[in-house]
Amino acid sequence: MSKPNLAALVGCALTVFSAGAASSVHEPRLNPIAESIQKLRDASVVAEYPTYSLIRGQDGRLQKRSAAGIEAIPQDNMLHLNRAPFDTQVGEPNVPSVLRAKRGGEGSSLHLVQFAGPIQQAWLDQLKSDGVTPVHYLPTNGYLVWTDAAGRAKLDSQAKAKGALQYAGDYHPFYKLNDALAEPYGKSGKGVGGEMVEITVQVYSHPGINSTQNSIAALSSQ
Repeated sequence: MSKPNLAALVGCALTVFSAGAASSVHEPRLNPIAESIQKLRDASVVAEYPTYSLIRGQDGRLQKRSAAGIEAIPQDNMLHLNRAPFDTQVGEPNVPSVLRAKRGGEGSSLHLVQFAGPIQQAWLDQLKSDGVTPVHYLPTNGYLVWTDAAGRAKLDSQAKAKGALQYAGDYHPFYKLNDALAEPYGKSGKGVGGEMVEITVQVYSHPGINSTQNSIAALSSQ
C-alpha cells in the first residue's frame, strides 16, 4: 500500500473548517491541527543547537523544538549587572538623566547586547565583522561590547528584527557605579554631597586610552 503524501495531508488540514464556523462567521476558521501547522509556518528559527532549535512565534515568545516535539521554555531576559539588573524585554530601569549615556558623535563607547539563547561563536564572529568588539560576558546570554556609531546602528537594527540578537542598549554611566556611589542618585537624582570620596576607575583598553586617562586625571584635580 502506498504511503500518504505528507504535503497533501498538510494542504488538506489547512482547508478544514471548524464545525459550524461557516454558518456563524464570515471568515472561515482553521481547525486546531491546521492552526498549529500555521503557527509553525509563521514561526522563525532563531538558533540551531545539536539537539534542539529555538523558534520565535509571531507573539515574540520563544519555543524549543526537538525530536520530542515543541515546548514552551522559561525565558530569562535579565541582564544581571552589579548595578540595576533589568529585564531587557520590559525596558531599562529608571536612570537619572545626569547619568545616562550620550550617543552624540561618532566616537566609540561601551554598549550592552543580549542574545535569545546560549551564545554561539558564530554570533560573536558576526559582531566582530560588524565592527563590534565583545569585551565581557554578562549573564544571562549578554555581552558588554565596544563599538562606534556605525556599529551601534547595526546592533539596533538587528535587535529590532528579534533574531538571535534580542536586545541592544546603552551602557549608562549609572550602571558602572557601585552601590555606595549610585544610591544617592537613585533616591534624589542629585548625587553625593560635598565630601571627598576615594574611587577606582576601570578603563577598557582601546586605541584612545591615553586621552581617556588624561581626561580622568584632569577631573580628579578639580
